[in-house]
Amino acid sequence: MIPEDAPLLNSVGKKKPLPIGVSDFKSATTEYYYVDKTLLIRDFLDTKPKVSLFTRPRRFGKTLNMDMLRYNDKPVTILIRDVFVYPQAFAAIAPQKSQLKHHLRLFLIDIGGYTTDVLLLRSGKPDMQFCRSLETGVITMNNDIIRRVGALHDMQIEDEHISAVLCGKETILPADVKDTIRKSAEQHAKDILDQLRELKVDLRSNPAVFIGGGSVLFRDYLEHSPLVASASFVENVNANAIGYQAMAEGQLSLLRT
Repeated sequence: MIPEDAPLLNSVGKKKPLPIGVSDFKSATTEYYYVDKTLLIRDFLDTKPKVSLFTRPRRFGKTLNMDMLRYNDKPVTILIRDVFVYPQAFAAIAPQKSQLKHHLRLFLIDIGGYTTDVLLLRSGKPDMQFCRSLETGVITMNNDIIRRVGALHDMQIEDEHISAVLCGKETILPADVKDTIRKSAEQHAKDILDQLRELKVDLRSNPAVFIGGGSVLFRDYLEHSPLVASASFVENVNANAIGYQAMAEGQLSLLRT
């Protein structure tokens, strides 16, 4: 599905931006890190709808996936040569998984846009019987904060304002608006931890590795929470993509030798 002229990553050190807000398929696949969602098209075609209306959620890739059906205004032929499936979140720590073998139990917690995914590692190996997912993530929090700031301060803010405040970057937002953003984020982080406990994910007795963009935003709250005894963070928001690439290249090399 990715165009032939799309540049491939030759090394994990090469950095590209994420295609946030980019709805052009060619630009997304040639200028940014891109996660292929081709199977969404299959699911759409299999339903054979007469009329389809997609209005939510925000930034889910609605326009981009429609643009995947054509490329340079020409029909696209899809050829899938190899398919590999890996546990969610495990790819992010795959490069250093040997260092985690000494932990009898360790939770990987991936706080993403729409979900928080949890995977249990036993002596460094994923326990596929313990995979959990919460329908709460950064976008859920951002939508709530945007509504709250609008109601309390009569001000329109965007996702970028929220990220800037939580990352300690300079903004011209009033102090009371920043305070609302921080307090809302702290409560959202607490809600995630409370929901994890309901799933029997107790981070007071088990170490955790937090990954995903949400983990970067919530780091200060998670590190100081009494519900978290030992936490480490994978700050590279592209860690999953890098891990997927490394594992796939390893499997491909075995298949082709």
